[in-house]
Amino acid sequence: MSITLDELVTRLQEDVSAVDGVPTEESYIRMVKEAVRDFSRRCGRVKRATINIISGTATYTLADDFLKMVTLINLTAHDGIINSPQGLIPVSENFCEEHTIDNGQITFYPTPTYTLAREYRYKAGWILTNDVYDTYETMGEEEADIVLMKASASALDSLWRNSAGKGFRYQIGDEMVDKSGIGDDHKKRSDKAESGYVTACDQYNGNTSRML
Repeated sequence: MSITLDELVTRLQEDVSAVDGVPTEESYIRMVKEAVRDFSRRCGRVKRATINIISGTATYTLADDFLKMVTLINLTAHDGIINSPQGLIPVSENFCEEHTIDNGQITFYPTPTYTLAREYRYKAGWILTNDVYDTYETMGEEEADIVLMKASASALDSLWRNSAGKGFRYQIGDEMVDKSGIGDDHKKRSDKAESGYVTACDQYNGNTSRML
């Protein structure tokens, strides 16, 4: 399954129509991307990948859809020897490995003096790939529906904020015109969409056992 960014934006525009140019085209795109990022943080999948360690190289790029490390077994040495699945690796007597992760890269301390393939498990998000169209290649309809709940909440919130201060109330003779609550419906719909989104995320995690 896959879905393009354009498809998601079009569906959002159909669900929440712009009023007086709000949201803008750029805002719709931003809201969809932000919704996908939020959904990824809440409901990211656990995936596996491999780091091919090369002697003398400390820093390596993690998977493109990497969000958070779940497990990476630290190497331990006994009497200056690491007993790995790929053989015995000689290291210093006081060998103690640490690592840091920053901006999609992992750095090992001390710099490895061995060559070894190391598997890790990580929390993965949904990311855009660009072939002909910007596409979320691993996103299905279930995920897209949940993402659109979050994006709709954002779009409705922007409509509410844009209408703030535009309300009015006046009376001519016996006739009363009250538009002081203009935009309140957008706020109510935004809150409902946000609440529905959070519930859908909880159900998604429960149904798929992907909660970390």
